[in-house]
Amino acid sequence: MIEDQARAAMRAFYERHPYPQLDQIEYDRLMLDQVAYLAGTCATNRLGKTGDARGRMLIAGCGTREAVTWGLSLPRFDVDAVDLSEASLELSRHLCTRLGLTNVRHRQGNFEYGEGPEGLYDFISSFGVLHHLESPERGLAVLERHLAPGGTMAIMVYSRTQRLALENVQRMIRILAGPLATPERLAEVALALCTVGGQTDNRLTRLFRHGLENHKNNPPQFADTLLNPRERCYTIPEMAEFLGTAGLEIVAPMQPVFWDVRGYLDDALYAAFASRPLLERLEIVDHLIGPMFWVIVRRTSERVAPRPCDTDAGLFWDIVPMPMDTGTWPMVRHEPARAPLPAGLDVRPIEGSEQLLMGRHSAAARPFHPIALKMVRLFDGRRTFGELAREACRQEGVPFEAVEAALASILRMLVEQMAVAAPDPLRCARCPNRCAP
Repeated sequence: MIEDQARAAMRAFYERHPYPQLDQIEYDRLMLDQVAYLAGTCATNRLGKTGDARGRMLIAGCGTREAVTWGLSLPRFDVDAVDLSEASLELSRHLCTRLGLTNVRHRQGNFEYGEGPEGLYDFISSFGVLHHLESPERGLAVLERHLAPGGTMAIMVYSRTQRLALENVQRMIRILAGPLATPERLAEVALALCTVGGQTDNRLTRLFRHGLENHKNNPPQFADTLLNPRERCYTIPEMAEFLGTAGLEIVAPMQPVFWDVRGYLDDALYAAFASRPLLERLEIVDHLIGPMFWVIVRRTSERVAPRPCDTDAGLFWDIVPMPMDTGTWPMVRHEPARAPLPAGLDVRPIEGSEQLLMGRHSAAARPFHPIALKMVRLFDGRRTFGELAREACRQEGVPFEAVEAALASILRMLVEQMAVAAPDPLRCARCPNRCAP
């Protein structure tokens, strides 16, 4: 009975507060390439990369817009989008219809109890959901059972480093509202506390002011941040232990650029850092930066060696980069624009040299060699890095051998930070995972 009440309370919360707010739909058609790259394996036909093969994806807790994001990102995947909130699903269905998506199927259900997923999936995403379940371990075990052999998951759970101060605010709201507070009373107390707390100098002033801003401009975020009836946070060791309950392990962060500590450590410390095991490196980054815990996960029993493309300099030049076609669909009253606004490369002169501002995050701006800039503008999804580099060098009148090392280091940043490339299984002739023509 208590378990049924807990399930009903969480469903009721998201029926009242469909999440997240639909201000824009961000998508990236190279997202799977990033997953495949970080998972350490070449993409294969099974994942819907080539030929007529299609992949299967599960979104465990799709909310209002994740189904649209992934449906646009992975047109060669059949996507099952599961959520316990009918209000969220209704908005998601509407967006999929408006954008003409036919590869997404919505289902209402609580996947923690096996409701929604059917069969095996090549790729599973659960972003910001497991930590709200009554038993995250039970929910994770369900997802593992539905993961196809060799499949990959993208998991995001709350970081205790990020959320500790916010947990204090949530606790204050519940104490002040009283043990039997209704949802309306909790919301009333949260707004009052943010209003008063934001006007005084205290340890939580910044969070109170941010809460007020959300209440005004993003009510779903205000509710999900301060009023959610259940959530759990993790340290890196706790997250590793949690994943281990389902026989899973972290392969790499989903967004490597936000886990880069080279600007925080000197050369000697960075060398010591780089020599440590992955989990210890992630723990240090968490203490220094506190990035979002969004990671690539695979079964421990299916651990794979790093793909040859990472270490074979010759094979690296055989990689075919995709065009930089990331973008954003602006939303007005739940209606998407007719076409996305491009959000790709921004090249501008800065202090006498050209700098490439990569579209996802301005913090990823890096100075690029002029020939690399020319190469990036030549990306067409057909020619390899080597072909593009030689063409750019020919246009500039520079021998390829003279700039090969500089170009490779710059292009690897694009691969790691923007997922502009994955090995082409048809054209990387030396790749051991090469698909048959």
